[in-house]
Amino acid sequence: MESTKTISTELFKALIEEFNVTYNDIAKYLRHFLHQGKQVSFAHLIDLYVEKRPSWKDAKQLRKYAELRNFLEHEQTTIEEVITFPTQATIDDIKSIRDRLIKDKKALDVFVGKVETFGPHDGLLSVLESMRKNDFSQFPVWGDNCIQGLLTSNGIARWLAHKGLGDLSITGLGAILVEDVLMLEEERKNYELVNREAEVGAVEDKFIKNSFLEAVIVNHGGVKKDRPLAIVTRWDLWENGRS
Repeated sequence: MESTKTISTELFKALIEEFNVTYNDIAKYLRHFLHQGKQVSFAHLIDLYVEKRPSWKDAKQLRKYAELRNFLEHEQTTIEEVITFPTQATIDDIKSIRDRLIKDKKALDVFVGKVETFGPHDGLLSVLESMRKNDFSQFPVWGDNCIQGLLTSNGIARWLAHKGLGDLSITGLGAILVEDVLMLEEERKNYELVNREAEVGAVEDKFIKNSFLEAVIVNHGGVKKDRPLAIVTRWDLWENGRS
């Protein structure tokens, strides 16, 4: 925001119009996403969106722009009356907020890749070999045409500690099944499901809401009967600059 002494009336009007158009784009999106009518204030829309999407990082800045919008709308009508107005930097910033909000990428597009699953009757040694070979640490367990759980390196470590390493030979380890270890994993809610249309922000929200979450599994409908299409961990989000 700057003085109007060095700005033409045409540029002033163009900046105001561009700011208002972008602001209205954001308001329209929030109302649609939240199923709210025009009687709900913009400030309340921001509060409601933060409740649903706690990973959203633009709320504080957008509240400042809401104050600017209200000032422009109610306190000044001509360039001679202007005390403050949006600069080009302001326009660029609010456009970035709009684009991050409206054009968030789908998780399936960002985190597409091989998802290795195991059945409940597969041996634990096969899982350990995959961990060594592929550097994977989370495996959806698929059996009876549904996702039965998530097997993780942390869960395997806890299971081994619980059983006692001294009591297990290689032969004994070979007799352990995935379902044996999965029973201990089920004591925690260590995974959640989202459908193939879910955006990266929605996945990030789930990790914020559940500190025990180790992975989000993406499948067609976000239900257990659909096979996994992708798997997202906290590390994956961190690598993509999202957490």
